[in-house]
Amino acid sequence: MYGQNLFPQKSGQKLPLRPGPLAADIYGMHKVSKKIIPARMGNQGIRYRIGIALLTSLTLAYCLFIYFQDRSGQPGQLEYKLDTLTLNIDSHYVKRNTSTKFSKHYGYNYEANSKSLSIDSTLKNPGNWDKSRTETKPNRSPTLVISLENADSAALEKMPGIGPVLSARIIKYRDKLGGFYEVDQLREVYGLSDSVFSKIAPLLRLNGNNIKKIAINSASEEELRKHPYLQWKLAKQLIKFREAHGSFVEVKDLEEIWGLDRDKLKKLIPYLVFNIDSSRMK
Repeated sequence: MYGQNLFPQKSGQKLPLRPGPLAADIYGMHKVSKKIIPARMGNQGIRYRIGIALLTSLTLAYCLFIYFQDRSGQPGQLEYKLDTLTLNIDSHYVKRNTSTKFSKHYGYNYEANSKSLSIDSTLKNPGNWDKSRTETKPNRSPTLVISLENADSAALEKMPGIGPVLSARIIKYRDKLGGFYEVDQLREVYGLSDSVFSKIAPLLRLNGNNIKKIAINSASEEELRKHPYLQWKLAKQLIKFREAHGSFVEVKDLEEIWGLDRDKLKKLIPYLVFNIDSSRMK
């Protein structure tokens, strides 16, 4: 049968059956390949084996190099970085009272460098800290005190929040009133805020002895209307009342003036003097 026992198992063994055309062709190719293919592949096979041997040798040499380097005790670059990082971290967690342990591990001489810890020792001892704080306390200049009765613009401008404009207004208002009898009257100055007043009030001194008085029974209408607490309406009322009823004898007489309420009268009383003219009494 065709296709059976096409190739002999040993060289020179004859086929038991006569091969057909296909078997003869295959058998012929087999003989040719046994002679030609080994001849062509011989040099390449040797080179291939040499390459494999070299690659294996290099791999083995690298493995041996790594192995003996690790066993030699020399730290690699990665181990050195890790050890340095560990050293830096440990130095932050060393307690204050473990100077001996710190010196043993890291070679730090605590006694030799104790002088460099002056800041730390100062903070540990509250007494030293209080002493240093007292010594560095700045020298304060004496508290500024200004007499509101006769201070000029230069003296007023030394106070916080007071410039040339406000100082001029304070002096002008003081002259119109006839002097201040209390510091709180500064609140009536135009443009002087409450915040500025709270800053300058502790710096002012006032005795109220230099008040310019108004003779309520002899002052003309022109003199009365110049005062900020009277102005022209109240000045007219005072003149009319005085002409109708005679001189004012006491403060109670002023309460009968229309438009002069108690608050205004209370502010006005320090500036009034009752010079009683007997010839004008009715």
